Amino acid sequence: MTDENSETWLKPDFIIHSSFEEMAGQYASAREAFSSGNYELAATIALNEKDCRTAALSVIMCGGLKTGLRHLDRLAGSDAETKLTRSFALWTLERSDEALSLLKTINRGKWRVPAVELTRLINSPELRILVIYSNDSYATA
Repeated sequence: MTDENSETWLKPDFIIHSSFEEMAGQYASAREAFSSGNYELAATIALNEKDCRTAALSVIMCGGLKTGLRHLDRLAGSDAETKLTRSFALWTLERSDEALSLLKTINRGKWRVPAVELTRLINSPELRILVIYSNDSYATA
């Protein structure tokens, strides 16, 4: 390490590239952010929009499975996308029979194929995963 770097190497210069408003402005709604896979931002926007359904689905996709399911239980009705996301949460919580039962009710429309794919995944005797690791990062799967 050279002398010129020795005093600054522990002082990163963080640059904030976007504010919440800028990021949220990329989407017309929380549902659009959710559909694009930006679940954390979708949850935040959904809370601001008072969109309880999208907030619950986003919380599930961010890993808050039990919390998201509790919020979904308070809502009336359930569309195919909600059923699919609920099924994913149930399966992840080792409630596969409930997930499979719910997936059977998604039998038409654009969510039918993802429902079939999730059903196959749940019924798989084994899952193959890829773990990428390098010396300067933690393992991820």
